[in-house]
Amino acid sequence: MCRYCDFFSSINFDINLLENFQKIFVLVSGGIDSTLLYEYIFYHYPEKTYPVNAFNPYEVSDTLKVLRKKPRYIEIKTSGEYNYAEVLKNAFLKIPEARKQLRTGNYGKKIFGCCYIIKHKAFLRDNLFKQDGTVIISGIKAGDGTQRRLWLHRLREGGKQGLHVPKTQVGFFHKHDGGQLYCYPFRDY
Repeated sequence: MCRYCDFFSSINFDINLLENFQKIFVLVSGGIDSTLLYEYIFYHYPEKTYPVNAFNPYEVSDTLKVLRKKPRYIEIKTSGEYNYAEVLKNAFLKIPEARKQLRTGNYGKKIFGCCYIIKHKAFLRDNLFKQDGTVIISGIKAGDGTQRRLWLHRLREGGKQGLHVPKTQVGFFHKHDGGQLYCYPFRDY
């Protein structure tokens, strides 16, 4: 019995939407949301589910240590052109500016280059995630911040983001400009 099925029955994502994919890449950070999502999807599709982590040498997580031992674990890295320490240092130096943005209501997570460089750039370059029959599962949810809430709202409303996928999948899937097909199961959570 799936120990997470009760939780997932409370959200409106249909796990059967993933049935026809050959590879399901679940982004894992070691946090509770992504780990729960990975475990749930792995329970339903154990032979084609891959936990994927964007490597950060400064990240310390006991959960990630366990995930690294899972079947088909993948760790992606940025190209050697970036110094992780510098990227993270620059992000911390942006905290005063981010606080100012928060006070004025104009805060955007993009102020911090760490996510873009350490996570997004690695995915944009890797052709593994652009193959036909693959999907990348993201555990973002509306409670993660204003930008994510707005993005998921637009996805839910079936804006142009949904035009890249079959009608039955509109609203949870989005084909990014880089060619990767993403799925957002926590869209309404």
